[in-house]
Amino acid sequence: RGPSTDEVDPGSTASKVWPGAWMLAACLPRFLGVGIAPNGGPSVIELGAGTGMPGLVAHTLGAGLVHLTDLAQNLQRLQAACAANAVQWGTDSTGGGGVHVAELDWQAPLPTSISARPWDLILAADCV
Repeated sequence: RGPSTDEVDPGSTASKVWPGAWMLAACLPRFLGVGIAPNGGPSVIELGAGTGMPGLVAHTLGAGLVHLTDLAQNLQRLQAACAANAVQWGTDSTGGGGVHVAELDWQAPLPTSISARPWDLILAADCV
């Protein structure tokens, strides 16, 4: 079954940085201090990350753990964005800090790797 006319194709929406993501990223220095020791800053999760730009900015600003989430079909794009920005990424957030890329389908049960952690900052921009 294909998408109905009132549904949005997640693959097409996740392929660009939308205005809300730019604005969110520009506001992050207010919430994240510059110069925090690596892996010593707050934990951040980005929902429906798409290209992951706000989450990657949070990482650059010193977030200790950044968890970039999106649908399975968009994870390769997130991994490529990490690589293009020279960010080491992993897929398991239980091991501490860094940037992690994981599937999150809002119609499925919440994975334990997300629900078991108290997040300091939850990011979402232009989520449809």
